[in-house]
Amino acid sequence: MKAPAFIALLLLVPYFGIADDAKSSGPPELATLRQENTRNLQQAALPILQRYLRNLDTLREQLLREGRFDDLTAIQAESKQVQQEIDTAAKAADLSNEHPQDLTILSATYGDLWKPENPIDVTDQLRKAVASGEAKIRLNNDLADHKDPAPGTGKQIRIDYAINGLQKEKVFFEDQTLNPKDDLR
Repeated sequence: MKAPAFIALLLLVPYFGIADDAKSSGPPELATLRQENTRNLQQAALPILQRYLRNLDTLREQLLREGRFDDLTAIQAESKQVQQEIDTAAKAADLSNEHPQDLTILSATYGDLWKPENPIDVTDQLRKAVASGEAKIRLNNDLADHKDPAPGTGKQIRIDYAINGLQKEKVFFEDQTLNPKDDLR
């Protein structure tokens, strides 16, 4: 069984089986304890999923260096699935709703991420735009001080960020409009 599937199964345990029978009876305090237990299980799964996502990122970089572009599709699909599981676990654990949203841009790389010979670090520019409260940030060469890291090709921007201490990564395509409040959760 793949690690994310195992974690997902672990997260669903409180919802099936014996717990189902017990949910229909008992005092309200028991229901509160069950909810707290479920939240704790989901919070415990988050670091495991995050570590797996970082390992996938390391593998993706290795495959890029080795020129194994055909294998990247599987890694990207797995990364997307793990990110969805992280988002689901964080939401279910109420991590993003218990505290105000604390967004930190860790890094931002702009260029043709499939051929990362000349990527441009746009971390500072993105941090400034987010800090100034810009509701919509256009992701294009303007963010890179009008430099084009890969002329004639489509580009992407990979943003590594943290929300309330929970590290995440998202990739956006050139000319997309980023709304940090909605798009970086």
